[in-house]
Amino acid sequence: MELEKIQKINILVLKPISELLKANVATFDKNGKVIQPFYFGNEICKMIKTHEIGRNICQNSHKRVLNSAKLKNNTVKKSIIEKELSKITPIAYPDDEKGPIIIDYCDAGLLKVLYPIKNNGEIVGYTGICGCFKEGEEEYSLKKLASVSEVISVDKDKLLNLAKDEIRSLSENEIKVVLELVKNMIKYDIDFKKLSACLSKKELSEEDEEYILKFLEYFVLPTAEIINSNLMFFDNELNALFVMDYDKFSFVMEQMDYNKDRIRKLDKPLFLEQEKMFIIPIHKLYLVGTISENNKYTTEEIKKFVYVIYQYFQIVV
Repeated sequence: MELEKIQKINILVLKPISELLKANVATFDKNGKVIQPFYFGNEICKMIKTHEIGRNICQNSHKRVLNSAKLKNNTVKKSIIEKELSKITPIAYPDDEKGPIIIDYCDAGLLKVLYPIKNNGEIVGYTGICGCFKEGEEEYSLKKLASVSEVISVDKDKLLNLAKDEIRSLSENEIKVVLELVKNMIKYDIDFKKLSACLSKKELSEEDEEYILKFLEYFVLPTAEIINSNLMFFDNELNALFVMDYDKFSFVMEQMDYNKDRIRKLDKPLFLEQEKMFIIPIHKLYLVGTISENNKYTTEEIKKFVYVIYQYFQIVV
């Protein structure tokens, strides 16, 4: 798959997470060159890139991080590059064929989470997200940003206060989810025309249902892990086609039955029962999710997240 196509698909797949985590969506070739269109998720990176020096800092970071990844996976040179090892504790990722995953900082102190793109076994680029904090390492990032503010002649307090307000800290689980999504996007090569055709049919065949459910498994369910949501998929008759977990299933079924007339008229997402549950209409189908009380995101942030998922399916169909 061409790198430009991967980046465009990646923007669609990761846009809900980008909205929630305020992360940029980025793809690079093997030498660190940015593949357009670069998708900004926060104002900090925009602010840095509006300055020529800031753009150079960013571009040099891409090259350094990717070159560092090459060196780290070269056992002959390992003893030479110990000082260059990432400050990030390696995260175990269960995929023997993955190649070198990148979880590292840029020169502005912001996190990069990138998955390798291969062609005939050779790495030709990387794709994923950047522009976040790592949970527990925020002070390191803020110190690096303070240094950058001086170089690009931006008020330090203004930059740091904006960073504290806007930039999200990624947990290890969130990093794993991003890598899972990107891996699936590369490995399974989404056919949006086929997905759109399936979702547009009045009657779904078993093959159609299987294709949609595979899409849910590979792309939607990992996304749900970010907000600790139990997702379910219903047909037009409100029969459950797919259930991620049976936790709160009886609660969902009660709400679906009680609100069935409203649901069948939906033309946008609906939040029910004091916003503990959401329903996203997808043509003649419904994506339903519960919202956990133990969630680090606000109700408004989750609502935006849900609406971006809705808009994503609107684009697909």
